Amino acid sequence: MVRRAILSVLSLLLAIGAVLSILVSLWWLILVAIAGVLLLIAAIDVMQTKHSILRNYPLLGYFRFAFEKIRPEVQPYFIERNYDGRPYDRDTRSLIYERAKGVAGEKSFGTERNVNKIGYGLPGSLGRSSRQA
Repeated sequence: MVRRAILSVLSLLLAIGAVLSILVSLWWLILVAIAGVLLLIAAIDVMQTKHSILRNYPLLGYFRFAFEKIRPEVQPYFIERNYDGRPYDRDTRSLIYERAKGVAGEKSFGTERNVNKIGYGLPGSLGRSSRQA
């Protein structure tokens, strides 16, 4: 649905720009050139098979990739940490995506959590308990 709308709007801009450049002024060829380049990129995005985001949301998918790239810089101000998400935290979701795509499904051992904090522990762990035997 979105890809058809994007391709339709760009095609319409291309046609309107071409008509206006013939009837009004040659400066409208700038609109034709911009719409043509964007239409070409959108058509390539729709036909490619590597990224489903770009195939379903041509041109708009690049915003997602850009936001993922700047995520570490804005994370302390607006976004939760990698291990705070619900129902799945960001680390687990990234691992699931990697395994679904068949890319590097291995994760090293370790944690970002503060395991020395009082009260941290796994349910049913063999550590000290507060009960007296």
